[in-house]
Amino acid sequence: MLIDKAFAKTKEQILFLKLNNDGFDLGAQRREIKGSEIPEIIRIVKAYQQGEALPDNTFAALADKIEIAKQDYTLVGERYKISNTINSSWPMAALSELCSEIKNGKNVEQHEGEGTYRVTRIQTISDGTVDLSKTKWTNDEPNENAFMQDGDILFSHINSMEHLAKTAIFYSTEKVVHGINLLRLRPKQDMVLPQYLSYCLKSDFFVSVARLYAQKAVNQASIKTSDLKNMKIPLPPLTVQEEIVAELDGYQRMIDGARQIVDHYKPTIKKDARWETVKLGDICELNPSKSKVKAFVGNVSFVPMAVVSETDMYFSAKEQKPLNEVYTGYTYFQDNDVLLAKVTPCFENGKSRLAKNLEKGIGFGSSEFFVLRANPGKILPEYLYFIISSKRFITEGTPHMTGTGGLRRLTKDFVLNYPVSLPPLNVQRKIVGQIEEEISIIEQNKRLISIFEKK
Repeated sequence: MLIDKAFAKTKEQILFLKLNNDGFDLGAQRREIKGSEIPEIIRIVKAYQQGEALPDNTFAALADKIEIAKQDYTLVGERYKISNTINSSWPMAALSELCSEIKNGKNVEQHEGEGTYRVTRIQTISDGTVDLSKTKWTNDEPNENAFMQDGDILFSHINSMEHLAKTAIFYSTEKVVHGINLLRLRPKQDMVLPQYLSYCLKSDFFVSVARLYAQKAVNQASIKTSDLKNMKIPLPPLTVQEEIVAELDGYQRMIDGARQIVDHYKPTIKKDARWETVKLGDICELNPSKSKVKAFVGNVSFVPMAVVSETDMYFSAKEQKPLNEVYTGYTYFQDNDVLLAKVTPCFENGKSRLAKNLEKGIGFGSSEFFVLRANPGKILPEYLYFIISSKRFITEGTPHMTGTGGLRRLTKDFVLNYPVSLPPLNVQRKIVGQIEEEISIIEQNKRLISIFEKK
């Protein structure tokens, strides 16, 4: 639940209070849950009425009526809290002061395949830079002001919330048309370095603030150009900007190198001709029966498809639900079972995990999972996971998917009949140990990415 309530203390100010948890879940039965924020909201209101200062938390925001009027009387408390959140020893400058122009792109005829000029679009924004391989083409002849310049910054202001406020800096001497639905910011380089402005715009803080200004429609959201122009960033001297950019560039190189390792790693098992070849169905049980847990009373772990990633071996099953709510319509599994996404595009992307530390050892999840339970006398659960998460398994399984469009699924027959070169259990343990050591290095790289992204 999200509620904003406004209370007037004086003629000049409005108090906004945000309630996320009222002590009940959002289900039809409205079950009581922990963490109700109502007592704290009441305490803040009483303290405010008695003239006490507002606490520094996420519940409260105080705004001048003049500022609210400037924001077209938008009653969203977070907008008026952000000005007090930025702690900078440098002056704050509006984007309209720092850019010679902030404008929308040119609506030109676009097509696939080569043409006279490339045209930017949302797909060209890739990790903060403009990827020219993802442009479209046009044979139109727009005026010169429609073309990008070196150092221009693109800003996605009309898109889904996921892609809204994404930015990219343009570095190229090629004549590229600035396409529609992307704002172009042209920095005044005697005031702000394009690289510094780009880092500010793509920071998590700026993106979250920009999205507060979004006007939501059915399938997309938009940020008005006037709102973007009025947003401010800290403005240090150019020499300090250069130092900041140099430091952040170093962090980015570390992130890029670590991400290359993380994104391209897949467990690899070298075959030995002496190993026995068996069918996967002979060494594991596919979709084991859930009848043995039918009489269980209490909560079990619940695992949506979104929790299962393409790279991690284990997942954290943070969500729990009563067994009687998930028994029908969801897939059953237990600790040490392997989950395999069977639907497109999740299968092709490599979504699979090994279940561990489930509530009471029991889990239920998406109906789009295959569950593989290892035969303990023949194969280790970890080794089974390495098989079905391998590039070979995914590559060979993709042509065996049936259905059309977004409903293509991997067949049971492919899984059950998939040939596996199976070493003895003692060899499996050795291989699992080696791969787990590799995975620990991958985890270290993920940690490195997290640290330097925060910086």
